[in-house]
Amino acid sequence: MTRDGVFLVVNPQAGKGKLGRDWPKLKKNLQEILHFNFELTQKTGDATLLTQKALEKGYSLIVSMGGDGTLNECVTGFLKEGSPTHPKATLGILPYGRGSDLARHLGISRDPLVAVTHLLSRQVQRLDVGKITWFKNGRKSKSRYFINNAYLGVGASTDYWSRRAPKFFGATSGYLYGLVRGGLTFKPLSVRVITEKVERVFSVTNLVVANGSYFGAGMYASPKAEVDDGLLDVVVIKSMPLSKSFLFIPRLYRKDYIRDEDVEFFRARKIELSSAREGDQIPIQTDGDQVNDLPVTIEILPKILRFKV
Repeated sequence: MTRDGVFLVVNPQAGKGKLGRDWPKLKKNLQEILHFNFELTQKTGDATLLTQKALEKGYSLIVSMGGDGTLNECVTGFLKEGSPTHPKATLGILPYGRGSDLARHLGISRDPLVAVTHLLSRQVQRLDVGKITWFKNGRKSKSRYFINNAYLGVGASTDYWSRRAPKFFGATSGYLYGLVRGGLTFKPLSVRVITEKVERVFSVTNLVVANGSYFGAGMYASPKAEVDDGLLDVVVIKSMPLSKSFLFIPRLYRKDYIRDEDVEFFRARKIELSSAREGDQIPIQTDGDQVNDLPVTIEILPKILRFKV
């Protein structure tokens, strides 16, 4: 690859600022393996803008270096109105965040000096991307994209608190901290779910619309999810007493949890989510970032993104 062919979008805040502290030494080590140009993000949204600018300059490989939120922004930079702006360009990842759950799904090392080797290969996979559209006063308000999953319920509350975990916590312990703090204040939600084959109201502890199989730094969002099957996996964990919900947490690390009597699982190409209780505000998140409140429509864009694996 030429030096002009690879562009890294680097989030120095990833890993609670660890990437920023490690970057000078890490950059030197990476440059011994891969020729690249780069820029550092400074605020939310920068990764999308940097990706768009790099594509316009003709870079063929854009690499997200950070966590799932950084990757989400880079994915958004590749797409416009549901189509890739530069169909021959490819996205890659050097994981450095709390969770890096898509990298886990794809079997990419979370050590960037190991993960960089996959950027040198010729292997490219076309991945599905989720598109979420939310509405205000019955009218389409805005859309954005996600590559791993969208979720609401205790998972969204967990993300809020895990981002506020003590700095000495690692990815898994920080997420568990958030899960406990969020779970103590969480109240079940009443959510209306409409797909091609399902129309039901659920009393929900957690609901995940999954493209990838992991969330929460290694928990299973949907063990059966595939990122290139043209389908969204919908996993509903029904409301349960607080004591039972805490006992349920360890099961999320096992693939068989979706067979539990308190779990509903189905697949869809398009799903509508709305509050079934008037006046309830239910926030939904995508890849770790809160986007807005219900109602939303989520659909899959099959094999739309070239991705280095």
